Parts: sequence; C-alpha cells; structure tokens
Amino acid sequence: MLRAVSHGDPLFIFRLTPLVLALAELDADATDALLAECGLPASATRGAITAPLSRVERLVEEAARRSSKRPFGVALARAVPFGTYELAELLVRTAPDLERGLRELERHASLINPVGRFEVRETADETELHYFVHGTADALGATMNEFTFAYLHRALDDVTPGGLPLSRVWFSHHASEDAPALRACFGVDVTYGARTCGLSIPRGSSPTPLRTADPVVFAFLAKQGQERLRALGDRSAAAVVVDVIESQLGFAAADLDAVSARLGQTPRTVQRRLGDEGTTFREVLEEARKRRAEAMLADGMPFATIAEALGFSGVRSFRRAHRRWTR
Repeated sequence: MLRAVSHGDPLFIFRLTPLVLALAELDADATDALLAECGLPASATRGAITAPLSRVERLVEEAARRSSKRPFGVALARAVPFGTYELAELLVRTAPDLERGLRELERHASLINPVGRFEVRETADETELHYFVHGTADALGATMNEFTFAYLHRALDDVTPGGLPLSRVWFSHHASEDAPALRACFGVDVTYGARTCGLSIPRGSSPTPLRTADPVVFAFLAKQGQERLRALGDRSAAAVVVDVIESQLGFAAADLDAVSARLGQTPRTVQRRLGDEGTTFREVLEEARKRRAEAMLADGMPFATIAEALGFSGVRSFRRAHRRWTR
C-alpha cells in the first residue's frame, strides 16, 4: 500500500533512479513492482523525474534494503559519474581553492535541487558545510543523506591535493547497522541525530588550491551561475509563491497563511503583490497544480500519486479538476 504524501512533502528532482535500480540488482518485473509500490512511473527508469520527496526516499530505502551492497548510499556515490550535477558541481571543481569551492556550492545549491540548502559556517577551529531541507527533520532520509556526503567527500577528495582533510561528519538521521562501515568510508568520527547533515575540515585547510582549478573556465561558469541565479531572483510574485509551494511546503500543506509565513510576509501583503500582477493566491495555486499535474501525467505518474502529491482529497477529486482543466 502506498504511504500517503505527508504535509510538507516538497517535490524533488531525482536523477539517479536508473543507478539506484541497477545497484539493487532487480529484474524487470521486480523493478516495475518496486516503482509501482513507491508510486513512481515506469518512465523513472529512463532518467530524471520530479516526484514527492517521500516517494523518492521510499524508493531509495527499499532499493537499499534489497541490495547486497553496503552501505548502499556509499555504493551509489561511487557509481555516480563526476559532473552529474552540472554547473554547480563544475564551479566547485574549477574554483581556485577549497574555500571558494565550498562557497560556490552554498551559492548554487538551488541549481542542483531547490528543496535543499548548503551552508558554510566558520568556527574557531573548523570550516563546516551543513545541509538541510526545509520542513524535514531527517533532510533527505538516511540513505540519501549518506549518499550526498559520500559523493561530496569523493568529489572534493578528487580535486584536493593530498585528499580532503576531513575532521568530522554528522547526520540528522539515526545510526544504522552500517555505522561502522560509514566511519571506515569517511575515515573520521561520524555522529547521528544532529540538527543538520554536514562535514567539517580544519580551518587552515580551506584556502588549499584545488588540483583542477581553472581560472578561465571558472570565470565563464561563474558568469553563467550568476545569470541563472539572477533569473531566479527576478521572478514574479506568483513564481516565488509557486517555488515555496513546490520546493518547501508541498501542495498538501499549501495555504495562504503557510506560504506567507515561509516568505516572512503577511497574507495581506502576499495577496496585494499577487493582485498587482492581476492574479490571486487561489488562481496561482490552481495554475501550479495544473502545470505540475500535466508534467506528472507526462512522466506516467499514477493518478493516486498525483492526487496525493497535489493535495487533492482523492483520485475522484483530482479527476474532476483534470476534466475542468482540459475542457
């Protein structure tokens, strides 16, 4: 039975379904059954999908449970080709030094996936890189958290002369039976149950020049990154509201009060700004649901999954809305 999409279940861009399924060593029938069990379309085997984060978490956790490869997140991190995360990753690899690379990751994280945030924090002794997802206690879930930092460790280790000088690693989820293997993977103490996920390096090592530094390529990529971020920042009030709904709250929890609170504005201010653009919150929500439904239908998502993801009371309610949209 499908687990209901929870309140605060953002939509997540997931690029790794084919690799996840390959590492789970499932045959075609088992693959189809697992995708159906998780409420994901068969088209997910062909590449990137956008789906409720809870569905993606379930897919990865179920694949990990069925796979012989342990820890599964580490195995997945070792299988992902460098460059998978495109502009943001290339900015890190071509940055002049480790500190600038971490800052570029912090700045451009939304280009990888809008639901998560990286944050660089300096202490007296360490440079810390934190990761969190708005509205969730465990970020991306245990296996994807471990994948994220195993991949980061691998990628940063590859570009840092002598390897990445890790001090600590921590996760927001609880420890599992794979904890000793994870400690061996990172080579440092790993703690669990933290407020964020993250890693740290000694403060003095952050200016280390990167082996792959390329000032010409970096300048070109940095300009592209600025243009993409500027385009995101120049969006209309309606586009900002849709982003909050899709990447932070999820449609099931999307009402005017919740969106206004996330924006740090009063409901009256949000309505006024939308009114200046000739629309209302209700109209923006309806149009966002329509566009997302069209995209999910094109991806082959089951009607039940779409209905839950978009905050409808059930399939019948979604079908009525779909008929209204397609008249």
